[in-house]
Amino acid sequence: MKIVLKTLIRRNFETVVNGFNRDLFTYLLPPSLIAKLVRYDGQQRGDFIHLRFRLPFINDWKVVIKDVQHTDKEYRFVDRGLKMPFGLIYWQHVHRVVSLGKDRCVIVDEMEYESSWILQDLINYVLLYLAFFPRKFLYKKYFEKDQAGKPIRNMV
Repeated sequence: MKIVLKTLIRRNFETVVNGFNRDLFTYLLPPSLIAKLVRYDGQQRGDFIHLRFRLPFINDWKVVIKDVQHTDKEYRFVDRGLKMPFGLIYWQHVHRVVSLGKDRCVIVDEMEYESSWILQDLINYVLLYLAFFPRKFLYKKYFEKDQAGKPIRNMV
């Protein structure tokens, strides 16, 4: 199954690309009572990311960065699941930042997953959608601020 979320960001493409780092990843994590970051190598091919959940029946989520591409119009990296919760047997998350001209870009999260049975896929759709949907607001809050940390208003 596939989930795609798109978020328009009123910020320069390269600024957003450069913002994809450990600080952003930590900012996007669920509260520390739910999950903690065990390992974060970065977003280069071969880098590993490891989360540990503090919930019953949900333990580790480990991914490896399989692909990275960066042009003047698009930045993308792909993480692939190694060890996954929720009964997932396949996970791939394509992270894209696409330039829309001066001071505008879109962040696209394309998640593809599979479990061993369709009912679990449907349950996971709801769980994963609810887990990733807040990123739309978090991305905006994180990137759409001025040097003093105040939200940018009326920017085209």
